[in-house]
Amino acid sequence: MAECDMGQIRRSVEQQVNIDPNKPVPVAYIDYLEKILLHQDFGDSTQYQEGVFSILFKAMPWSIFISLYGLALGWTFNVFWGAMLAYKEGKLFDKAGTIFAMIGNSIPYYVAAIIALSVLAYQHGFFPQGGRYHESLKLFYLGWDFGPLRIGWLINEPDVTQGSTFRSW
Repeated sequence: MAECDMGQIRRSVEQQVNIDPNKPVPVAYIDYLEKILLHQDFGDSTQYQEGVFSILFKAMPWSIFISLYGLALGWTFNVFWGAMLAYKEGKLFDKAGTIFAMIGNSIPYYVAAIIALSVLAYQHGFFPQGGRYHESLKLFYLGWDFGPLRIGWLINEPDVTQGSTFRSW
């Protein structure tokens, strides 16, 4: 077995996990939480070789969009479903609809999302299987940049060229 330099291994551990290996575990954990909560230092991604915080904020506008869209659709469906059940109160549709709603509410959202993706995207092809938009679209970004966080809209405009007043995505 080749000889190892323990000092080099400790420095490598400090760089990779952002924790001092010489400290006791509870103290290192409190320091780690302090870096995350007070300084927003999530460390560096070992896969992308950049800060985790910037990677999170690149996806955040899309995550917020999908969450708000899902909330609006779910709320609208549930209000109309409840109104239909109330209109047919006491009948077979009310009883079956209540059972359907109870089963639907017992399924975790992430499981329902995987099932919906499997059926709607992979089996029937209603939605794209990957990416945010089709590669043939030429999009430009209209909005503001706050470091890694972008707030704005992607607009389909095939005539926009590089060097225009809008930044391309």
